[in-house]
Amino acid sequence: MSETIPAAAAVAAPDTGALHPSTGRPAGKPAIAVLMAASCMPILGAVLLSPVLPTLQRAFADTPGVDALAPLVLTAPALVIALLAPVAGRIVDAVGRKRLLVGSLVLYAILGTAPVLLDSLPAVLATRVGVGVAEAAIMTCCTTLIADYSAGARRAKLFGLQTIVTTLAATVFFGLGGALGSNDWRTPFWLYLVALPLAGLAAVLLWTPTVPPGTDGALPPLPWRRMLVPLGISLVGGIVFYTPIVELSYVLDDLGVTETAAIGGMAALASLATAAGAASFPGWSPAAPGSCCPPPSGWPASAWSSWAWPRSSRWPCSARSSPAPAPASCCPAC
Repeated sequence: MSETIPAAAAVAAPDTGALHPSTGRPAGKPAIAVLMAASCMPILGAVLLSPVLPTLQRAFADTPGVDALAPLVLTAPALVIALLAPVAGRIVDAVGRKRLLVGSLVLYAILGTAPVLLDSLPAVLATRVGVGVAEAAIMTCCTTLIADYSAGARRAKLFGLQTIVTTLAATVFFGLGGALGSNDWRTPFWLYLVALPLAGLAAVLLWTPTVPPGTDGALPPLPWRRMLVPLGISLVGGIVFYTPIVELSYVLDDLGVTETAAIGGMAALASLATAAGAASFPGWSPAAPGSCCPPPSGWPASAWSSWAWPRSSRWPCSARSSPAPAPASCCPAC
């Protein structure tokens, strides 16, 4: 199967996006389902181990600095994602969306399950850093391919679906982590193997579009002054988001709730509030006139990770050069 599409076929109807090189059709439900499922893998890495953190810490009680190292087993991947965000998109452009996504899913599965065989906390932590590298690539590739395969109103719907799916996945993974960790803290790590069949499906169902003519030049400068407030809010929000994920299991453990299944169930219940917030967000967050547009189809992945990380579905009006028109409801002033 061809890895790329001729430039002339890279853009189709306004809401279609890139066409398949063999069939000439837009991405169907199977390809979109693979991207949605792959988008959940970084979420799995972020929340799956939360219920077993106290158990893991007790298992390595003799390790110097265990009080600081054990929580890092959960949070190290997110730290790596943050550090790689500025360059992740350019790496995706250099390697290729599909190729990097498939390879990253395989790496994610291998490193994610490695702690099952390890008896050293520093070694476990090292594998978690590798998982973070894979997650950064997976997040960027999935978001970029969703944009490539869609445009206009369909793109907006797919990004909304991605947000809802990943948020609900977090709720499920909290519960699974607690249930699987009831017997052994190592058991939840086996769940990372789910990335292997996803890698196979991605290799068969996905393709890498080429960048349409006129969109592969230099990116416009970032409006740093306008971005400072959203970035600051995101930083605070990230701290608020991760603190309960890391600390809830320890607090419950101190209160005598030591069963990981119970800890996972309580965390999953709390996570439903996040899902409710994600579902209700579009209804009370109208776009500011003239301030944003959906990102243009076919833009380099570096544009995605540079402008917003990782799920932005809007693009500053001054940067829009895609032939696909933006919905008037998003950018009425353009």
